Amino acid sequence: MGNHLSTYLSDHAAASVAMIELAKRTCDNNKGTELGDYLARSIPRMENEHSALEHFIQQTGGSESTVKNIAARGAEKLGRLKLNDAVLRYSELSRIVELEGLIAATEIKIVMWTALKTHAAQNSGFSGPDMDRFINENQTMNQNLKEYHRTAAQAAFSEK
Repeated sequence: MGNHLSTYLSDHAAASVAMIELAKRTCDNNKGTELGDYLARSIPRMENEHSALEHFIQQTGGSESTVKNIAARGAEKLGRLKLNDAVLRYSELSRIVELEGLIAATEIKIVMWTALKTHAAQNSGFSGPDMDRFINENQTMNQNLKEYHRTAAQAAFSEK
């Protein structure tokens, strides 16, 4: 299995780290709400999915990139500096932007798992965790996050 696959997996593992960090931050900022509870239940699934990526990286003879993971964590932290009409506190706009990041991440993961499933069907030596399950979980999460986003946007844009 080629270098491209190992690099692809390493890149997506780093993106997964950023998604988990963003989900944890959004969860913390929404404690005691339906969104916070949903994310608290979803984070272990995201961490399990990251472990599956680690499995595939090892299977290809690669390794996770510490530099990429640090960069992903740094990018997530820099995302906190966005101007959102409330520099020192969490705002409704913060929630919307964070949800958009999580929605985008689930969409990327759906196409990633689909690509890996296609690769596995053509390469018997590439196997592991149930990719269909990850595709379905990300599709469900995507739809749920879009509903939370719709609600957050309505609340933010109708503020007095």
